[in-house]
Amino acid sequence: MAKFDLSTIQSKMIHASKRLLITFGKIGLALIACMVLYIIYLDGKVTAKFEGQKWQLPAQIYARPLALYPQQSLTKQQLINELELLKYRKVKKLTRAGQYTVSRHHVSFVRRAFQFAEGFEGEKRYSIEFKNDKIVRVSARGEQENISFARIEPLLIDRLQSPNKEDRELIHLEDIPEVIKDTLLLIEDKDFYHHAGVSPLAIMRALFVNLQAGRTVQGGSTLTQQLAKNLYLTREKKLWRKVNEAFIALILDYRFSKDQLLAAYFNEVYMGQYHNQAVHGFGLASRYYFSKPLNELQPHEYALLVAIVKGPSFYDPRRFPERARKRRDLVLRQMLDADYISVEEYKVLVDMPLNVTKKSAFKTVKHPAYIDKVKRELRAMPELDSVIDNGIKVFTALNPLLQQQMERTASQGIEALQQAASSKTELQTAMISIDIEKAGVAALVGDKNVEYSGFNRVLDSKRNIGSLVKPAIYLAALSQPEQYYLGSVLADEKITVEHSDGDMWQPQNANKRYVENIQLIDALVTSQNVPTVWLGNQLGVATIKHTLQQLGVTSRIPDYPSMMLGAISLSPIEVAQMYHTIANNGAYQQISAVLSVTDSRGSKLWDKALSYQPRFNFSTMYLLNYALHRVTTKGTAKALGQAIPRTAFAGKTGTTNQKRDSWFSGFDQNILTVTWVGNDDNKSVALTGAKGALQQFIHLHKQTVKSSYLVPKPADVEMAYVGQLMPINKANVNSAAKSSITYSANMDCKRTRILPIHTNSKEIATRCNKKKN
Repeated sequence: MAKFDLSTIQSKMIHASKRLLITFGKIGLALIACMVLYIIYLDGKVTAKFEGQKWQLPAQIYARPLALYPQQSLTKQQLINELELLKYRKVKKLTRAGQYTVSRHHVSFVRRAFQFAEGFEGEKRYSIEFKNDKIVRVSARGEQENISFARIEPLLIDRLQSPNKEDRELIHLEDIPEVIKDTLLLIEDKDFYHHAGVSPLAIMRALFVNLQAGRTVQGGSTLTQQLAKNLYLTREKKLWRKVNEAFIALILDYRFSKDQLLAAYFNEVYMGQYHNQAVHGFGLASRYYFSKPLNELQPHEYALLVAIVKGPSFYDPRRFPERARKRRDLVLRQMLDADYISVEEYKVLVDMPLNVTKKSAFKTVKHPAYIDKVKRELRAMPELDSVIDNGIKVFTALNPLLQQQMERTASQGIEALQQAASSKTELQTAMISIDIEKAGVAALVGDKNVEYSGFNRVLDSKRNIGSLVKPAIYLAALSQPEQYYLGSVLADEKITVEHSDGDMWQPQNANKRYVENIQLIDALVTSQNVPTVWLGNQLGVATIKHTLQQLGVTSRIPDYPSMMLGAISLSPIEVAQMYHTIANNGAYQQISAVLSVTDSRGSKLWDKALSYQPRFNFSTMYLLNYALHRVTTKGTAKALGQAIPRTAFAGKTGTTNQKRDSWFSGFDQNILTVTWVGNDDNKSVALTGAKGALQQFIHLHKQTVKSSYLVPKPADVEMAYVGQLMPINKANVNSAAKSSITYSANMDCKRTRILPIHTNSKEIATRCNKKKN
């Protein structure tokens, strides 16, 4: 038997141990190298994301800011309604932003600070005095005298949801009250400003507490670790995820300042769920739970937000109010122990109810048809493609009070019309209002169901416009003052017009009656068909077509004569564009919902070009609108003057063949509104423009801010007695090409009236003046 050589065995063991150590050393060095490389990789990834765009931020859509100035037509109640929409709170004494008081003739409020499209304006106290439904005085604290202008921040009407289904309202650290910062750190991470991103002591303390309790009752993660988890990792409970969380927290703490990390946490932390939409950050959470900005929260309210951080689902105050209240009161107790509140304040605060608003109050998409218009305009701006998810602010022309009333009209008004209509078909409606000065869409409803977000009739439903086309024909005539003026006589006898394809067309008046001849103003005011066609034949289809295009019509305009009575298919928004040029005294401006776009800091990204193109003579427009005003007092829309007698309007009714479509387009000094009533299957609704769409217009404007249409008479227009020129010869008319009519120089001066006359027409008009004298 061979003898064991002990020294040899020892030598082999030592050699094997060395080899094993070398192997482990190499493995360790490889692991260290991999770890270093991984940390370098992780550092680059973490740093790039944190320094770049951390979040996809929803675009915020705002209404117009309400301007306040002396002599503005605005009632005290309307201002209060606007403040209530903005969640201002009525108090006995003003102490902070977001509050208002009411006295007999005054409304005072502290306007919130806001980054308007034109620049930042801080919070300020204003007092508005009213008399006879008008503002008579605007004053501001700190101003020696009354001021000429003030404005309130606009209403947020929607946030365009980002593709990742997250929603947040970006807030900057300097805008967060110090006491809210301190309370969050008190509860979540007392040593935030003293550790390096990870706190071993906190981990050991949490481990000890959890072992004692036999379950997880306390977490050891720092605020930085929570940020790392929310910003970079999933919520899976695995060891490697916790290791990654610690690495990322260390990198974040090394690379960025504590204030930067705290600001990111305030914007990133998950705070709840609204349907499929995650609510992130304290800024949005404040509106989600309390419908007001973060800096207006009371101590018991922001204590609840801090309490919710521990578990937004578990401590949901709407589902589990008692559970949430106990957690809130615990936060208040710790605030008391830290001397953030006094004993007296604590006793009051723990007795306060949660005061959480209804979940439905968070719903922002209340006007789907209007938002549809905004989205279409944003998609047509390629310059915004790269910033659309960066929290841009979109400022629109929406008037929220007018929009509310329009929505009530669309639903309630159409119900009344449905009962009145002899037809049993289901009525539909579409309405749009335009701020004339800004050419901005102030309100829009595309369906009688105002919450319906499908087919938008204002934008997409093209229907024959009927007599709404007539002002364009009379405008074309008045644009030739040497030949036509308001007192010109038009033939009102049967006419046959030959189409280019040889078909014969015989238009008729609505009442099937003829008066032989009629003055131009009366033909327009009473919307007579036959005199309009006689006039249109004399002008020519090409002239009328050109006038319509100058008014803003871009859709195809047919060349056949029936176009003169509205055989043109336009959408309500196209009609609004056409009538805006009329209401704007002949100047064309492209109407739009969006007025300007800024980034989250207020830098201008896009602004609506204030292109103002005079396309018609101001004096000519004055004459046309004089007649359109008469339409609302003496003509087919006289029901408007009777229903709202203290406001001067101008407008035109429209009815199509077999009463398939009922239209009205009207305006006061500031707002143009187009209303349509009809049926989607194009069946007769048995309603004229006066019996259908005009009633919708009246229903809307009875409850809205109104300002009488008033345009100063141009210098080259004078009021004069006008008598009827007597027709002495009518040609045998069988086609448009042969139509003609001549008049004698004599007038029937016994039948005179005072009308505005362009100086180019004055010689004709003043003959009666001389005879009368």
